[in-house]
Amino acid sequence: MRWRVEITVKEPLIIGSGQKSRNVQMTSEMIPGSVWRGSLSERILLALGLKNYDGCGRVKEKPPADFIDVFNGGMRFGFLYLVPPEKGISGETIPLPLTARTCKDSPGFAGEGHGVWDLLLWKLRKKLNEQVTGIGGCRYGSCGGRLERIRGYAWTSMDNDGSYQKVKIPKRLFHRTALDRNLETASDGYLYTMEALVPTSGKEEMVFAGDIWGSEEQYSKLEKLLEEFFISNDLGFEVRIGTGKSRGFGRGYFKIKEASEKKPLEDRFNDFQSALGFDDEFLYFSITLRSPTLVCDDLGVPVTNISRDVLARYLSVVPAGLEMIVEASTLEWGSYGGWSPAWGLPKPMVAALNPGSTLVYKVPKREREPAIEFLGLLEEKGLGEYCSAGWGSVVVCDPFHLIFDICRESDNR
Repeated sequence: MRWRVEITVKEPLIIGSGQKSRNVQMTSEMIPGSVWRGSLSERILLALGLKNYDGCGRVKEKPPADFIDVFNGGMRFGFLYLVPPEKGISGETIPLPLTARTCKDSPGFAGEGHGVWDLLLWKLRKKLNEQVTGIGGCRYGSCGGRLERIRGYAWTSMDNDGSYQKVKIPKRLFHRTALDRNLETASDGYLYTMEALVPTSGKEEMVFAGDIWGSEEQYSKLEKLLEEFFISNDLGFEVRIGTGKSRGFGRGYFKIKEASEKKPLEDRFNDFQSALGFDDEFLYFSITLRSPTLVCDDLGVPVTNISRDVLARYLSVVPAGLEMIVEASTLEWGSYGGWSPAWGLPKPMVAALNPGSTLVYKVPKREREPAIEFLGLLEEKGLGEYCSAGWGSVVVCDPFHLIFDICRESDNR
């Protein structure tokens, strides 16, 4: 099952990305599942007296069974993304697909710029030898300007009514001087800078939202742990998130609520077939990544050609005849790291597929039912490694690709 997570942050927030530029600590624009999972679990271990204070987070003895089932079991702690303050969590913030394009002269969605267009279905039609025209320029009026990739995040309503809005990530630099531990004064030559996420002008808080997956029993255990070990008020349970917690960063409030229902998977699958308009012996579908995804072969080597054999390593149900259409897929690599309080060391940098990457597949029509079951399992369990920390979150047949299809006659205003 899926529940909605909301963290209201009252102070500037620094999420260590593992990447530094000289003496500048950069921040991530999203809260990984491992970060807020670690913040919750650390607080509980401290309260139980099970965490050492020797610089490393080694646990003295085995935690309670409920703690292990929640934080080291089958629950998936998803990535959290910034929600526009004027929108609330009635919708969701998504990483923009790599196939999205906008006008270079006036970028942005309708109302902000000339509009947004998506290339996924265009690339698939071209691969299937359908007679399609070139991409051309901006469709807004008589603009005709160059189309280029639009990056970042967008907010959309849960019912996918076609309303999208670009999400702006406000940041600020904080300059600090390191202290000499012996003299308790400023250390000479130790000026450093931290980049932080801050509320937009005129606002006192930021809201990050995402999902958590697990069983009813696991959710009940998590709820019990929160009520027992966390201080709460109307905003939720008080937590500290990210880097610089002892310096006033990352104070916020955490709550879980029932998740709004998304458009059913089978409806999205059928809509994709109708929008593609290509009738042969195969069914087609897309998988859009919502968080970093690392998929490895039998030798542990990261791969981009995610074939049926590779998928079978992670999922128990994979339809026969499943094939990846590489020419219609759009993938991008990124580097991911961070800081591990448990080790007291930086996490190793990992190369993984970036959020927004799109995978396109085909499957024989006779395998329709196994394909629907496979896709449902994929959205529930995730794809690849580190799924419990939010990696590998996907959405099947994302309505974004249909709403902004560049081949539609509408100008997508």
